[in-house]
Amino acid sequence: MTEVNDDATTPLIDKSQKEKRQQNISYWNVFRFADHFDWILFATGTVGSAVAGLGQPLLFLVLGKISTLLSTHERYQSCGFQYSICFKDNLTRLNESQWNKTLGPQLLSFEASGFQMVYAFLVIAAAMFVAGFVQMLAWSLLAVRQTKMIRVKYFRSILRQEIKFHDITSSSELISTLGRDITVVETTIATRTSRFLQHAFMTIAGLVIGFYYSWQLALLALAFTPVMFLAFMVLFKVMDGLKKKELEAYAKAGAVAEEAISSIKTVAAFGCQDREVERYAGNFQDVKKIGIYRSLTVGAVLGLSSLSMFSMFGLSIWFGMTLVFEGQFAVGDIIISVFNVITAVYGARLAFTDLEYIVEAHSAVDRLYAIIDRIPVIDVFSETGEIPDYQNIEIKFDNVTFSFPSRPDVKVLKGLKFTVGSRKKLALVGQIGCGKSTVVQLIQRFYDVEHGDVKIGGKNVKSLRLKQLRRMIGFVPQEPVFFATTIADNIRWGRDDITDDEIYEAAKQANTFNFIMKLPEKFDTLLEENGDQLSAGQKQRIAIARAIVRNPKILLVDEATSSLNIYNEAEIQKALDKASVGRTTIVATHRLSTIRDADKIVVIAGGRVKEQGTHEDLLQIPDGFYKKLVQVQAGHQADRSKAERFQLDLHDTYSPDDEQQTLTEHYRQSSKGTTVRDELQDKREEPDGDKDELPTFSFRRFLRMNKQEWPYLLGGCIFAFIAGAIDPLQTVLWSFIFQLTAIAKINEQELDASFIGLSYFIFGLVCFLALLAEGACFGKSGMELVARMRVLTFRAILRQEMNFFDKDAHSTETLCRRLEVDGARVHGCTGARLGFILSNLATLLSWIVISFAYGWQLSLLTTGLFPILVLAEYFSTKVITRASILETIEFDKAGHLASEAISNIRTVAALSNEENVVELYQTKLNEAGRNSLKKSIVIGASYGFSQAAGLFVFAAVFALAILLLKNGQLEFNKVFLVMFSLIFGYTLIGQIPSFIPDYAEARLSATRLLALLDRVPSIDAYSPEGKSPEHCRGEIIFKSVSFRYPCQPSAIVLREINICVKPGQTLALVGESGCEKTAIADLIERFYDPEKGQVLLDGIDIKQLNVSWLRMQLSFVSQEPEFFDRSIRENILFGESEAQATDGQLEEVSRKSNVNQFVSALPENLQTNFGQKGEKFSEGQKQRIAIARALIRNSKILLLDEAASAVDSENEKAVQEALDAARSGRTSIVIARRLATLKNADQIVVIDSGSIVEAGTHKELIENKGQYYSLVSSQFFVDGKTTTHS
Repeated sequence: MTEVNDDATTPLIDKSQKEKRQQNISYWNVFRFADHFDWILFATGTVGSAVAGLGQPLLFLVLGKISTLLSTHERYQSCGFQYSICFKDNLTRLNESQWNKTLGPQLLSFEASGFQMVYAFLVIAAAMFVAGFVQMLAWSLLAVRQTKMIRVKYFRSILRQEIKFHDITSSSELISTLGRDITVVETTIATRTSRFLQHAFMTIAGLVIGFYYSWQLALLALAFTPVMFLAFMVLFKVMDGLKKKELEAYAKAGAVAEEAISSIKTVAAFGCQDREVERYAGNFQDVKKIGIYRSLTVGAVLGLSSLSMFSMFGLSIWFGMTLVFEGQFAVGDIIISVFNVITAVYGARLAFTDLEYIVEAHSAVDRLYAIIDRIPVIDVFSETGEIPDYQNIEIKFDNVTFSFPSRPDVKVLKGLKFTVGSRKKLALVGQIGCGKSTVVQLIQRFYDVEHGDVKIGGKNVKSLRLKQLRRMIGFVPQEPVFFATTIADNIRWGRDDITDDEIYEAAKQANTFNFIMKLPEKFDTLLEENGDQLSAGQKQRIAIARAIVRNPKILLVDEATSSLNIYNEAEIQKALDKASVGRTTIVATHRLSTIRDADKIVVIAGGRVKEQGTHEDLLQIPDGFYKKLVQVQAGHQADRSKAERFQLDLHDTYSPDDEQQTLTEHYRQSSKGTTVRDELQDKREEPDGDKDELPTFSFRRFLRMNKQEWPYLLGGCIFAFIAGAIDPLQTVLWSFIFQLTAIAKINEQELDASFIGLSYFIFGLVCFLALLAEGACFGKSGMELVARMRVLTFRAILRQEMNFFDKDAHSTETLCRRLEVDGARVHGCTGARLGFILSNLATLLSWIVISFAYGWQLSLLTTGLFPILVLAEYFSTKVITRASILETIEFDKAGHLASEAISNIRTVAALSNEENVVELYQTKLNEAGRNSLKKSIVIGASYGFSQAAGLFVFAAVFALAILLLKNGQLEFNKVFLVMFSLIFGYTLIGQIPSFIPDYAEARLSATRLLALLDRVPSIDAYSPEGKSPEHCRGEIIFKSVSFRYPCQPSAIVLREINICVKPGQTLALVGESGCEKTAIADLIERFYDPEKGQVLLDGIDIKQLNVSWLRMQLSFVSQEPEFFDRSIRENILFGESEAQATDGQLEEVSRKSNVNQFVSALPENLQTNFGQKGEKFSEGQKQRIAIARALIRNSKILLLDEAASAVDSENEKAVQEALDAARSGRTSIVIARRLATLKNADQIVVIDSGSIVEAGTHKELIENKGQYYSLVSSQFFVDGKTTTHS
């Protein structure tokens, strides 16, 4: 296999390599890792598939023999089996000697001959059981063994790849391939390959037997095959074209839904839910037409196929009986030849279907092996390279230039030079994005530099053995990653061979031992995914312990205290100081107070070393970069400490141990009645999706939604019953066929044979018309219901409050998928699926009535044995489904580990734990596969039983028939009526399992949609309730407002907020990113309700106001405004809920918002299409359009959320002018981080950690020299401007 290496800019696999792979990789290459036992399983499974494929051809062979036996017995029964009488009645042309040698003994030994046929059934049934058992056992075992090897090889290869590979390859794609593609391969090996071989042998056996017994009838039957195949080819062709058109129409509707749901705040803020629903519904007119035409096409093709089949039966019977009358062969040969040819054609069709899955599996194999065969440039599994010098740990960057592979045009490092001595501490400082973290990654050799050298101990890192290099490094990142296992095991990830005592010692050094020992399960405490129940400080300390147990020679610390409060920062710094003793340490940080004691500080700016030296040395440089950073941060740090203490004053009981008490209480509460481990396991086993309780499914309610189409439903039901009754009625014709042989007169025989043949053609014609009409009726009713359900569901979604959309189960992707998938599955409860139910019901009822009318004894036995057939199919389906579910659950445990490792590949690579993770993954796979033999045996037994059950029933029924015939209690032709009814009934039962999953899915989907329709939101924009004052002045008051987002109840967002904004005033909200300023705007829009306190508009609590009226008084401009794939004009008019603004109003708002400056230059002016997400326009242009959209609303209150933050300096002036114009005469709430734009605000409120820490005018706050002053100073310095405050 060709090795696939790539450089920094090449894609995963280039075109030439891909072509080579396509030439070399085949589906059968999936068995690349097979051993001798696997090839034995392959051979055994093939033999089992071959024997299983012979079952149906042999069944019709025995049925043909029985037909000849019974028809012969009936023909000569009228003459008492006496040669002289039979010869006289012209029933035989044999002489007496021939009679006595051949026919005479056979007639006299009818019972013995009959029971030979019974034994034949039993032998075939036993063979089918054994073959089915062996077939499924061998292929299931083979599938588990092969996919287990592929899983391990694929997972190992993913972990082997360099970080560059993971930068340009989505981890979700890799995880999906590990699950989806391997599942496809396993299913294909276990099921599709075995059945392909079975159906192939069925086809071969059917053709051989059919032509052997009557090549004339076989050719005649095959002559109709092209018609049926042509019908289905036309169907596939037409359906493919219709499907494309339907998907295009659905895609348009889906795009509307995705736009609206992903921009739900914009849609809700401007009250445009109904307008979006209308747009969505408009796209379904074409969908309905296409769907109806498709159903009509399916009905026509199925009807044509039935007409061809019945015509073939009629012509074959007429021609076959003519040959029987001429004495060329026996009547049973018609069944043997015709039905075996039909079996061959059916088997060929099934084999082609299986082949489609095998082709799909080939693509999956190609994707899997593309990763398995890929050799990375930076290979952690390579055993080549020098062992590092553990004594000399000097690190040197020599003129290093580097850019990330995903952004090759952006140089991150530009000739970087510095050296850190062995066992010395070096600090890297600089603005965000200057390259500090990049240095840390290059030392770990996550990437190779473009130019220059990175050396450790005087050796280029490229020359060192990678595994040994990373094992000598301890790494503490800004956001440490943990795995869903115990605290002890997470620390053990640092080094797998450590003892418990070493873990305890490392925990003590990291200042984490005490808090862990206070937990109920101490070091055995099971962490949630990524340690979410821990505080940031606790996670950092565990990460330090994990680094310490490695006993590293090099310690890398990347912004380890950046997200911590002052108390945790001090604790972590103590731990880091302990850990760095005796080690070469590099600390990347922007908190300068933590690096005063560093042996050297390197200041990086623009990818180069700006300054370097000790803390004292750098402070001596006049106007030095580092000195300015220290001065700005010192002032900010004081305000930060003051703000944090201000927050603590609000909670007199707070102490640094509070988080410990909270965490301990979390575990104690979790332990009531269960262990933490059990609780977390239960959480993991919860199904994804909405946790809301689903209502009981009501089929009556569902049909009521379709009541407008009741004439179509009624017509569809009638035609479905007609189509379903045809098959049982044709069994009556089969019983007449065998009566013909008892008629002595040739002309009567030929006349009756012609009548039967014509009757088959008439049946086929009726079936054709019934299926055509059924398709049209159910197509109309079904598509109307699907469209109605989707539109109503979309309306219900847009009706919900914002908290609904905050839940993971209600993401845009999930809700759009629910509209798409659940909306489509609804068809499973009506339409064509309802026709399928009614048709099969008619078939079953007709079969019962006819069979009991003609032979109640056999019918009674058949009915009594029917539960065996039902149980056989149910048991087979249930067992296989249950086994698959259990196997999926078991493999999901291994998959969870793989998902964690792949998603956190940098952590795995930094800890050099790839081999250990692969071993752990293999162990979990072994645990998941430990029951594979038992599962395969159960599946094999259930499948074998389902294959044999019908034959055992045939044997029992025919045995009783022989006894009844012998005693004269039954006419022989009625035996065939019941026997053929049994065949068709058994076929019907075989279709039931395939229907149950579709119906179950449709029922579940319908229930979910009905649950959405029934859900009444807590904040209902559609509700007419609430006050709607005639006028709005625009006064906004926050009274002691506290708030948490409902989806994150543990995080307090706003604390005791008190604000008063008079009509026409401008309030500015400022603070660091993450201080929750936006939550205030959300509360004004009433996207959420406060937990405590009141939000008042003109003195009225907004909870008492009509939601729609309230939002009509508000206009909203966000940091990243959301637009729709429509014209600029339509996007502006989105702000006017009635969309009835005049051209004059449009021109006015375009002028005020400066939109006309660039729109006038566009060829289509305001009619220019905006495109998806406004990709055609700059940020400044989009902001101005958003302002125009707000102005057209002409509301009293304007909310501006970071409206100019994403705009470049070139557009900032134009946008700011537009914003100033928009605020004129309105109450304005401005959220901004560009503080220079807020000087003229009537009131400025500084928010930190959800609380107001300062309030006043710009001048007042500057004079106070508090947090606002620090923010302004910091911003002016970062922008490269002088720090002046006017």
